[in-house]
Amino acid sequence: MLDMFRPFACMVTGFLLPAVLLFPAGEKQEFGYAGKWRGYKTKGNGIGIGAATLISPSWAISAKHLASIKARTPKAVKVKLFFGDGVERGVTKAYLCPGADIALLRLSAPVNKVEPAALCATRLTSKHKTFPFTFVSRGHGLKTVAGCRGKAAKKGIYHSKPAKGGRPGKAGDSGGGCVFQQKAPKRDVLFAVIHGGGKGPQVAVFRKWIDDVMKKSGEKAQWLPAPIGGKKK
Repeated sequence: MLDMFRPFACMVTGFLLPAVLLFPAGEKQEFGYAGKWRGYKTKGNGIGIGAATLISPSWAISAKHLASIKARTPKAVKVKLFFGDGVERGVTKAYLCPGADIALLRLSAPVNKVEPAALCATRLTSKHKTFPFTFVSRGHGLKTVAGCRGKAAKKGIYHSKPAKGGRPGKAGDSGGGCVFQQKAPKRDVLFAVIHGGGKGPQVAVFRKWIDDVMKKSGEKAQWLPAPIGGKKK
């Protein structure tokens, strides 16, 4: 992979084999909001690999280190996102969050047949102890790992190693989501963006920036409280 594309694949130590889920046509698809990132150099053969999460019809959230080239030199790279049920969209513009490995991606056209994930309005702290969550990425095909354990660490989340095996991510999963799964009709709630090394920034900390960027388009993310208590261990 060329030097300018190395930031696109952030290594996370330890991983489980990807779990690719297939769903019959016409049925609601779990984790349809999980997106695959593919960044193509307009001059040359470099390809950046990563993940993203749909948070409204025209917006996705990902990692800043994936989107930095697209944001700063838009014509140097062409980005495509692939969501569930074969949905493909381009990225017209990337916005980089100050102080966090978070980026917002404006899509080339709205995605209307995939339900977006909600964003977590709760800023998780030590009072939430260690809590369960699901690791979601489509960087190498849909991979979901339930039963992960997380705890708050300053502005981010630290993903504790499970009892068996290491952390589930690997190079190319950056930009995916740490989510709280909920039964339909409630949406899954994304509380952190996968960065690497078992860590990721909390979206709740940067809510004002996210809302300010998105409001120019007339769309809003849905913000929901964390569906966990403060006494979980």
